[in-house]
Amino acid sequence: MKQYKSYPIFINYNLFTEKEREESERKWLKKYEAEIRANPKLRQAIEKERAEAIEQYGGYSEYRLAIKQYLGLEADRALDEIRREKSTPESLQYEAGVTKQLDIIHTTAIGKLLFKSMKATEKVWIVPTDNMEVEAVAATSPAPLSKAKGGGIRVHYDPVEGDSPNRYYAADDVLFHELVHAYRAGRWTKSTWRYEKLKEYESEEEFLAVYMTNVYRACRGDLSFYRTHINSELVSKERIYDYLSTDAEAFYALKYFTENDKLAMQVAKFAVPLFNPWRDFTEIGKRFWKDYGRIGKKAPHLIDL
Repeated sequence: MKQYKSYPIFINYNLFTEKEREESERKWLKKYEAEIRANPKLRQAIEKERAEAIEQYGGYSEYRLAIKQYLGLEADRALDEIRREKSTPESLQYEAGVTKQLDIIHTTAIGKLLFKSMKATEKVWIVPTDNMEVEAVAATSPAPLSKAKGGGIRVHYDPVEGDSPNRYYAADDVLFHELVHAYRAGRWTKSTWRYEKLKEYESEEEFLAVYMTNVYRACRGDLSFYRTHINSELVSKERIYDYLSTDAEAFYALKYFTENDKLAMQVAKFAVPLFNPWRDFTEIGKRFWKDYGRIGKKAPHLIDL
């Protein structure tokens, strides 16, 4: 386990093994059986359900047990991935790999700002993707986990060098993107979380992460940027700004975060780099409203502001 500088960011390598999975399933089976023994009414209800199901369908699914084992397994997995274990060559290699990418991010102004914007009292855990249930390059919990799962925000990430298997994404881009999600998760509330699905984004949160990553790329000196979340083609600033000023969903997402997100408000003050739609929102807005006026459209109010 390793903390990154003085930030609430912790790196830990502890895989949830098949043996631990089996032990977890046995543990929750015993707890389930104990609950049934201690609750005669529940036992009678299950026996009645089982008899009716066998008579009608020829079998019975122990769905209560399946749910309990699934939820218990998830809790055990979450606790295990932040548990401090004895250092191994694999854990030291993982910590060094993640630290290297964090160091790269920390060299930029937006990287330092992002780290400083993390909620100080909410730990951000960077852990391997082996413990993920979904297939993705990386993933971040949308909110802090419960105390039963150890709390904190989980960033599942592997420091893979180069674009493959991350498609267009470089290793530091992927981590920066996920840390934007972690920043938002640390300050999660029902009123601020933007779960609205857009045409080219799984949610408005992805819009923020993609375009913050683009500003990060510009701070690093890159001249090509990810077009959208669904289409990660690298394109010029001009193409991105054309897109933002002609696509209503994208424009309104940009407008919301420019006016409501603290990180976006701070990034809007950056005189450099060249690419910064938060700083250039007024310019993009003028182009957007001019275009809508020219074609006689009324701009849709896609987001409650």
